Amino acid sequence: MSLPNILVVISHDTGRHISPYGVETVATPTFERLAVESVRFTQAFSCAPQCSPARAALFSGQYPHQVGVMGNIGREHGWTFPQDQRHAGRIFHELGYESWLFGLQHESYEPESLGFDHVELGFSVLDAAEHLARRLDARNPARPFYCQIGCPETHRPWDRFDTPADSSEGVSVPTYLNDGPATRADMAQFQGYVKRLDTGLGQILDLLDARGLVDDTIVVVTTDHGLAVPHAKCTLLESGTGVFLFMRWPGGQWRTGATDALVSHVDL
Repeated sequence: MSLPNILVVISHDTGRHISPYGVETVATPTFERLAVESVRFTQAFSCAPQCSPARAALFSGQYPHQVGVMGNIGREHGWTFPQDQRHAGRIFHELGYESWLFGLQHESYEPESLGFDHVELGFSVLDAAEHLARRLDARNPARPFYCQIGCPETHRPWDRFDTPADSSEGVSVPTYLNDGPATRADMAQFQGYVKRLDTGLGQILDLLDARGLVDDTIVVVTTDHGLAVPHAKCTLLESGTGVFLFMRWPGGQWRTGATDALVSHVDL
């Protein structure tokens, strides 16, 4: 069997706040679709509750202290993905894949050093399918691709891109937050941002359908850690490290449905 393509979509600060994980007031039909077509991990965890360590672990297969990223990137902080470590972009390139990075990354302040063949950064999930389509047009069809799409959604501010709030199906307030008017207004804005994420993800999956790539492509969809609210992001509570995780590969005849197996990003 030829090597499958690999597409990884990672959102920002979303935790498990989507409908397949029991949040009924969030409009996420694409995630519902994935829940039917994929393996859905109910007990998946990130390796850190901050952006850069979590992503460095995910894309290296090593824990943050092993790969050497124990804080958020930035020249002022002193953390970045080390040159002597191998990122997934480089690993798959060395395996013969075309490796592409789109949208957003949080592993290095020098993204060109990560080993990707092609890098396009600085846009929303709603633009990702268009960028991916152009790269698919230009690819060598004899080579598989590894594509990593990072989304600014759902990082604060939640009204970025003039995203409207969404309380059309009500508002879900996490049990670890005070359920008051200000919190409900904040969470309604977050729900609108999650809806935007779901829409963009749907466009990406529809593109794979249109190009006939579904059976030949492993799709991994996850987030880095919990929501940017008290008692979640930047804490070691389950609300800080618990993440959604879907893995789909129809051509590999993988099982579908939910599993309670305990996994972390380092397992990927």
